[in-house]
Amino acid sequence: MIKAELAKINKNKLIKIAMVIIMLIPAIYSVTFLRSMWDPYGNLDKLPVAVVNEDKTVKVKDDKVNIGKDMTKNLLKNDSLKFEEVDSEHEANQS
Repeated sequence: MIKAELAKINKNKLIKIAMVIIMLIPAIYSVTFLRSMWDPYGNLDKLPVAVVNEDKTVKVKDDKVNIGKDMTKNLLKNDSLKFEEVDSEHEANQS
């Protein structure tokens, strides 16, 4: 019975093409999945991250402390992500 089915498949070109396509679908899925998981952190330096600094300077024991400005400056120096300083939350949502 199996030999008869294989003989029918060998005679019909359309069935051969369908069988090849059916066998390629899992291969295409596997390659796509593995490519996405191969180096997930490789392009993080191109990921845009908006930094909104709405912190206000405070005075602590006669010293002015501006943590938001210092943190923003340090983030902009960091190359692990593409940090971009923006003025407001509305502008951050636009980028």
